[in-house]
Amino acid sequence: MRDRLRLIRLTVRHARLLVAVPAAIAWVILPSILIVGQRTGTQRECVENLVCNMETLLPLCGLMWSFAYLRMWINHEGEEAMRVCRRRKTCAADLLILDFILFLVILPLFMALYLTWELSWFTIIRAEALRLAAQILLFSAVFYFISVLTWSVALGGMLVTAYHMFCILFARYSEMRAFCLIRPDILAEEEGFPFLGVLAAALILYLAGAVIELFHSIMG
Repeated sequence: MRDRLRLIRLTVRHARLLVAVPAAIAWVILPSILIVGQRTGTQRECVENLVCNMETLLPLCGLMWSFAYLRMWINHEGEEAMRVCRRRKTCAADLLILDFILFLVILPLFMALYLTWELSWFTIIRAEALRLAAQILLFSAVFYFISVLTWSVALGGMLVTAYHMFCILFARYSEMRAFCLIRPDILAEEEGFPFLGVLAAALILYLAGAVIELFHSIMG
């Protein structure tokens, strides 16, 4: 595990901005929205505004970390040499570790919500936090699968970002709502979010991506 964490640190330190931006969003931008919202509107309006911004920004944060890592292993000039020197032939486990670290990074934001408004743990942690965690995990899994399937990080990132923008623009329309995983217009407590289904889909995509990576390493 120590070697794996060291490898993650070495491969993402070359993309410091991509790594720093999610932390800045979770620790600076969103808390600022929280503070301003408390002064300009009701508690309900403030919560809805904050959730909308979290749904818009945080799933993309996971893509930034995945992009910073995968570009070293797929698009970097030295990726062949890196794979030769590495016993583990897939990136799936490392990306799951990055997703978990990102969850820990954004968790203080939900703690701030709870301490500020004294809302129930179900509303803040079990609803909004779990919904965001599932979204980040699935987006990362889709990005990983497309990237190793096409051997192009740029294409994977472009397709997932395009879907994210589709959700942001069309989630409010009833005829398009069924196709949108991201729902920034409503709170998690107001909808039946298929958390277990999304989690299962993410794990299946990670497994499929790992199989494809292993196939590439054997054939290459």
